[in-house]
Amino acid sequence: MSTQRKSTLSGNTRPSATSIYSETTLNSNDEEDHHRLSRYYSVIYTHKADIYHVLERQQGKRTLIYHLSVFGLTLISLILGAISTIDECQSALNGPLYYVELGLSIFFTYEFLLRIWSAGCVAKYRTWVGRLMFVTRSVIVLDIVTLMGFILCIATGITTGRFPETVLRFLPLLQMIRFIRVDRQLSSWKILQEIISTHHEELTITIVIGFMFLITGSYLVYIAETPEDQSLYDGPYKSMADSMWFSIITMTTIGFGDLYPKTFIAKMVTTTVCYLGVAFWCLPAGIIGSGLAIKVQEQKRDEAVSRLIPAAANVIRNWWRLRCAYQGNRFVATWKFYRLMQRRVDRHILPVFAQHMDSASPITKLPISGSFDMSLFRRNHIGSTRKTQQDDIRKKSVKSIDDLPKRYVTAIKIIRILKYSCACRKFHRAKHPVNLNEVVHENTQMTNRLSAILNDIQRRLDLTLGTKKPAPHLVVEEKRQISLSARIEAVEHVAIRFESKLNYLERLALNLSENH
Repeated sequence: MSTQRKSTLSGNTRPSATSIYSETTLNSNDEEDHHRLSRYYSVIYTHKADIYHVLERQQGKRTLIYHLSVFGLTLISLILGAISTIDECQSALNGPLYYVELGLSIFFTYEFLLRIWSAGCVAKYRTWVGRLMFVTRSVIVLDIVTLMGFILCIATGITTGRFPETVLRFLPLLQMIRFIRVDRQLSSWKILQEIISTHHEELTITIVIGFMFLITGSYLVYIAETPEDQSLYDGPYKSMADSMWFSIITMTTIGFGDLYPKTFIAKMVTTTVCYLGVAFWCLPAGIIGSGLAIKVQEQKRDEAVSRLIPAAANVIRNWWRLRCAYQGNRFVATWKFYRLMQRRVDRHILPVFAQHMDSASPITKLPISGSFDMSLFRRNHIGSTRKTQQDDIRKKSVKSIDDLPKRYVTAIKIIRILKYSCACRKFHRAKHPVNLNEVVHENTQMTNRLSAILNDIQRRLDLTLGTKKPAPHLVVEEKRQISLSARIEAVEHVAIRFESKLNYLERLALNLSENH
């Protein structure tokens, strides 16, 4: 049961905050100041959200440009700090390095203050308690520690403009910590942590077996290399620690060459341990690599599901609205008009329209002639009548489908059908996204089929016209026999012979007629 106390005043009699202030303290100027302040705070909130998005998120072009710039600055400072440790370059780069670190410290301090200020756009960081929650985050604590360390280092050389030698020894450590903070969301470390926690059993087994081979190989090499009398031995394996160091550099396939076995038994032990130990020492890298590939596939699947859920919800919503449109009077809300959008249109568009009407040119008188054109008034009358009908329909209380004209009902049903079909199409696209490899494969197959069809058409044309391209294995006479031009020539020869015989018969008939 709800425990909220209900108000005893009705909606009409309950005074609003605006009416109270307008009756007591606010005049027209105060109301203008109030609206101006509200617009000012809305603009400030918008800029605060934009700054927070650029500083804390990893999406968008502006965010990418900013983080790449910060990455470049930290990398330059790290390179300068590494070069300044060289004795030949220390005196020349100490001064420029000091001013570079001073500028970067000012920049990152300003960035830190902007982070705390812009965190107010998030609901849970809006209060002072929320700000404390934001400051106690691991990334922000790392920022504070880094800034304090650089401030102390800069304070030691504020009079000379150079870092002391003791500070230069610890400055690369702070630069490396600042370089780590480039990944603001710590996404790479989180992914690695998830992979290790998922495959911790396999990693534990491989690491334990690898250390077993390490200890066993170290002991066997130590026993095989050292004699019973330690005072007579002058080789490299003077203790168990030396043999363990040799086993480590052997199993990791580094092989510095400072230690190597000399006896035959130690060489056999080294070969066996290296063959078995390297396999187990390389397994964790393969496990982490496969886990990373699985994690990438899971992220892609989650992205596909995240695109699929809104599309499915849109399909269900539009299907239900389409179903309601064919239920008649069962769902009255289907046939009601949306008045909120109409109020927004009246509030934002009508003042602009009135302003344009005020700045319009004055009405001029029409010349009176014998035939007056009444079509203008008739058209305006029709438009005003139509607008009046629409206003009457909007103001009318819709309680059933019979309260609306038939064309309105038909239009609503058509709109519902179109929206449902569009939602189904979007859901199908989200369910079966476009794969570039499949598109390239289909385009390749289509190109191959098209080229085969064109080659067949070209071959048929060559056979028809009698060119020299088709059937290169045939001789010229055989090519002429299968071409259309050769057949046309044969028909022409037959026609010529037929014409010559007709001429001969005609001359023979003339000679016979002359003799008789």
